[in-house]
Amino acid sequence: MGSFPRSRAPSSSAGPPANSSSSYRSALLRLVSFSRFGSKPGLKRINKLLELLGNPQKDFRCILVAGTNGKGSTTAMLARILEGAGSRTGSYFSPSVFSFRERIQVDGRWISKKDFAARAQEVFSLLPSMRPDQPTFFEVMTAMALLHFAREKADCAVLEAGLGGRHDATNAVEPELSIITSVGLEHADVLGRTTRKIAREKAGIIRPGRPVVCAVKDKPALGVIKKISKRLHSPFYLVGEKPARRLRLRGKFQSINAACALKAAELIGAKPIAARAALSSFSMPARWQKISSKPSVIIDCCHNPPAAKAIQEDLKRDFAPLPARGRRGNARPPRILLFSAMKDKDYGGMLRLLLPHFDSAVLCRPPYARAAKLTDLKNAASRAILKSGRRARKNAVAAQNPDSALALSKSMAGKRGRVLVCGSMYLLQWLFGEREFRLTQ
Repeated sequence: MGSFPRSRAPSSSAGPPANSSSSYRSALLRLVSFSRFGSKPGLKRINKLLELLGNPQKDFRCILVAGTNGKGSTTAMLARILEGAGSRTGSYFSPSVFSFRERIQVDGRWISKKDFAARAQEVFSLLPSMRPDQPTFFEVMTAMALLHFAREKADCAVLEAGLGGRHDATNAVEPELSIITSVGLEHADVLGRTTRKIAREKAGIIRPGRPVVCAVKDKPALGVIKKISKRLHSPFYLVGEKPARRLRLRGKFQSINAACALKAAELIGAKPIAARAALSSFSMPARWQKISSKPSVIIDCCHNPPAAKAIQEDLKRDFAPLPARGRRGNARPPRILLFSAMKDKDYGGMLRLLLPHFDSAVLCRPPYARAAKLTDLKNAASRAILKSGRRARKNAVAAQNPDSALALSKSMAGKRGRVLVCGSMYLLQWLFGEREFRLTQ
């Protein structure tokens, strides 16, 4: 594969003016209204929408990244490498933590509120011609991203797939290269109840004759991906974590993500030394990110059992029991888990992996329709505590909402204690994201 072209100057913003935060909020409110259409399989709607927009995805080269975990980090890492190589690079993420604008970036900069509103309006104006089969929220967001990259004269774009791969809206592009980071049991009701079936869905992003970079460890899933790659005559590259020795991000799993990005960059034509240099200072929000001290508060986007397994080394290091202080020797700094989850996730499996590292859990429910009920979380936590043995002196308490849960967690931890906030990216959104997230509920 040849290298991407050098960057070009971006064009001026197109579409109706959107000069205020109110325009941004209005666009968000209308955009989120499309959530009522849920997730609908197939590429028919996104293909039609992109055709009405003039097929902006054909104005730049694309790389698609799919996987149960790691695809967001891999997307960001590869985008950083390409930016460092001089290519004007778009990147698309799903979901986001701190802002809806975080989903659409060019050269690492979030789309502005003005451009977000303008791109949204351009897409909205075409929707009457798509009745009665209206696009979903994710399809509209994907169209906005691709339109923005074209307007900004991007040379290339790295796109994180949403759900699965084969029927995902991002699969409407024609990728130069595909990456599959991992395969685990998630969204089984949609993707299938075995890793083989889920792998088949994710392998839907592979194109005939185009390279595939893979870090999947599950043997049945890996076998499926290899078989599909062979059938499509797509060069297959299996990677591990060894190449990423200077990575700033913690965790072996991040080294594996970096290995995917480095291999993809090599196939594209990036120089290995420059690629490694681009990753040496790389960091990403909500990936084992410490946001405050006294108490220490760490946030992480762990939201399923495979992700909980992946952060075990970080938990052993940063949440190991500290020595007691005081004459009585019973004042160990508390370790608090602030946890919430969506009802379609295996939160019981997560809690069984996480709770052994904590003294107490604070459970809460963000005001999302998908969020698990507090009673269900409490029962799952109780079962996880019982499974850890009679000698496990742990407790789980419920808080009315995420804000009170965070305040309670900090109070329980005290100045010397430690708090981990995880379980759902939607929990992180509510606590640490822009207020516009709350306007859309």
